Amino acid sequence: MIFLGIYSLLMIPLFLAALHVAFTNNQLSQKLLAHARKPALIMIGLLISVLGLVPIYTSDYPQKVTVREEWSGNTDGLVHIFSDERLPLQVVHDLNGQEGKSQFLPILNEFSPISVDTSVVEKNKNSQRTLDISFKLNYISEPYIIRFKLESAHPFEIQTDDFLPMAKLPKKIELKGVQQPSGNYSIILQRTPPHKKIIHLAVETQGIITCTIEAMFPDLSPRLKIQNTLLSVDYQIQFNKSYDI
Repeated sequence: MIFLGIYSLLMIPLFLAALHVAFTNNQLSQKLLAHARKPALIMIGLLISVLGLVPIYTSDYPQKVTVREEWSGNTDGLVHIFSDERLPLQVVHDLNGQEGKSQFLPILNEFSPISVDTSVVEKNKNSQRTLDISFKLNYISEPYIIRFKLESAHPFEIQTDDFLPMAKLPKKIELKGVQQPSGNYSIILQRTPPHKKIIHLAVETQGIITCTIEAMFPDLSPRLKIQNTLLSVDYQIQFNKSYDI
């Protein structure tokens, strides 16, 4: 700021000289204005465009920030603070982090909000695997969504009454893995409350299948709370764990 003030003072004689030339030589000033018209219009247009790209947040239109506890299996969790735009400098400074759209903080000596016990019964017939999978979910507070993602390099089919009442649906509705651009087959099953503590899946496949469990909880008492009138903070808790069966 000191150097900026000094250089601003040094520019005063230059501006005074330019004004003197403009008043004493009208022809020269008119030529300069004529040549400077197009560059000035281009610079003004670029300045307006750049200012339109800079987000300005107010208390009525705050920046959306998510504070999410992320747990993966039995490992220690992380607090993930992220936004679509760069996080405010004050928030980054309070977290002792680096500038950017995302920050991570470790959660030490804490337990995961959910534990999963898995049992699998496998039968093989003519190179076709039939898997009877049971997931026992143990949690204190009920998640607002539970999501199962199944993926395999081979086609597979699922039978379950915990996500769709298969006995009451027409036969044309089938739960099958959909081939993705990568070549693998995958499907996502999800449900909202009320949840069951035990979920059964019967899977028919020819190869290894990867099952990823994801549960989302509301965070009613966040361990990290951000108070800023220019921010709209969404607090979440996420759990995910993968099994290769």
